[in-house]
Amino acid sequence: MSITTPGSPVRDTLAALADEMPPPRFPDAAWSLGRRRRRRRRAAVSAVVLAVALAVPLWWTAGPRPGQVAGPADGEGALPSRVGRPWLWQATIGQSPPGPATVMYTTDETVYLEATTVVVGRDGSYRIKAQVLGHNIGRLSPDGGRLLVGYEGVLDLRTGKEHRPPGGTPVDWSRDGRQVLSVTERDINLVDLATGDVRQLLRVDMTTDGTRLSPTGDRIAFGEGSASEQRTWLRVVHLGGGEDLKVPVESAQDLWFPPVWSGDGRRIALTKGVCFNASQGPDVCSAKPPGRLVVVDAETGAELRSFPHPDRVLGFRGDDLLVERDHTILLVGAAGERTVMRLPADADRPEIPLDLIERGTLGGPAVSANPFAARSGFSVCAGVVALLVAYAVWRVRRRIRSRGNFPL
Repeated sequence: MSITTPGSPVRDTLAALADEMPPPRFPDAAWSLGRRRRRRRRAAVSAVVLAVALAVPLWWTAGPRPGQVAGPADGEGALPSRVGRPWLWQATIGQSPPGPATVMYTTDETVYLEATTVVVGRDGSYRIKAQVLGHNIGRLSPDGGRLLVGYEGVLDLRTGKEHRPPGGTPVDWSRDGRQVLSVTERDINLVDLATGDVRQLLRVDMTTDGTRLSPTGDRIAFGEGSASEQRTWLRVVHLGGGEDLKVPVESAQDLWFPPVWSGDGRRIALTKGVCFNASQGPDVCSAKPPGRLVVVDAETGAELRSFPHPDRVLGFRGDDLLVERDHTILLVGAAGERTVMRLPADADRPEIPLDLIERGTLGGPAVSANPFAARSGFSVCAGVVALLVAYAVWRVRRRIRSRGNFPL
């Protein structure tokens, strides 16, 4: 018999049970509550869409693009009063070349967790490059547009491309930036970057990364020593003939920082009596003072000036010196000391292009890294993570509200 037949006992039983059931419980203003929930969901989705819509153009304008070259900015020709650290996800030089550099330094506080070259461009951009352990830190060209990279060669900061010129390891630039001074185990060569021509300048017992070419190109300064005599000196050789100059120093530590020529080639700055371990106590350094910075005559070796700190010299600015001391760049001269730039506490071996040392404006605005100038692919990953987090938060809020509005 069908349960739909009139007078069915099954139907009557179900109807009786339905009459005995309590009425369903609905929250007050259920219709209004549903509308509010739909509005919240639409608002959350709209917020996510809006965030993505804003982030994509921002990433496109600020992020790296292969072959992008930074253009000139209002701060070009000025040394910033402070530079900071790059972000862990900062773009590399190869991905997005920064153009001519304002300053370069090395640090271990990057995604590479080891020696990293940080270049701050004249447009304020920060770019990084991993260093090869054991290689020298490099040297900026006079106009800041290229960088000597360890033993690898020359890196063009405008294009991000590297090439290795012949003639050995490049260690210094000519004044016009067209040639590099390169060394092999015993030879010191001058290499034309445009033609690749190599001209041998000198053959010595041993070469070092601290070999420097005079601004006029007629002399070379480098450290030399005699193990038998236990003596060390700075040697200046006249390439066109003439008597060599030997400036005695107290130990090999005095030549830890390379000699620096003045712009006219008449003076050389170097350190003497250096004791790098002075902070460890008199037992290490035999109670010696930390050393001093001296300026000598490039022809006679006579001391012209002396300063009471063994600062690392970056270059001459007229009669004054631009030096590094304790992560600070100072202008040192007859008028005393003046702070020019502050570096991060983990920054090491800063380099400043010669044109800014000699003619750049000092005391420019501080420059910090742009977090949106990220390495390729990082912005996409960050966007995906942000969307997942937003979705997870929305789901949790929805569950909490659902439980609160419909008590069991």
